[in-house]
Amino acid sequence: MHLTPVNLVNPTVMTVDTLRLWDVAPADPQKGAALLIETTFNIEVGETVVVGTSRLDDARALILLVTAAPIQASGAEGNTGSR
Repeated sequence: MHLTPVNLVNPTVMTVDTLRLWDVAPADPQKGAALLIETTFNIEVGETVVVGTSRLDDARALILLVTAAPIQASGAEGNTGSR
């Protein structure tokens, strides 16, 4: 997933330039994994975007929830320092 700030005036709004989700690799290495979802969207801190498929086959569909959470400032409680 690649994130880009929408503008410098409001740093809490981000654009997800490309979000891709592939199926698991098939047993046959000659076949590549199928691309299940490819999308782009804007999201603001605190929002959740729902991305999904209507139907992959007779028994499967996907729903993916993407939530933009704020990054805690350095020294804030619970911050491990790794990103």
